[in-house]
Amino acid sequence: MNYYPVSQHITKVRMKEAVRLLEKGCHRITDIAEMAGYSDVFYFSKKFKKIYGCSPSEYHSNSSASRGPE
Repeated sequence: MNYYPVSQHITKVRMKEAVRLLEKGCHRITDIAEMAGYSDVFYFSKKFKKIYGCSPSEYHSNSSASRGPE
């Protein structure tokens, strides 16, 4: 079994929620950061980019483009 710090698990859970909200596409990035548990949108964006390799807005744009018009 793999063990890792609780803070790493919390970050993983928060980022999964952020991705879900970004893919849903009906919230602003600042609101998504807050809903995912981040009070600082710049810190959220920095962590997101480190994990996913793109900014939250780039992720949102890419997920919107792959869905096509609704």
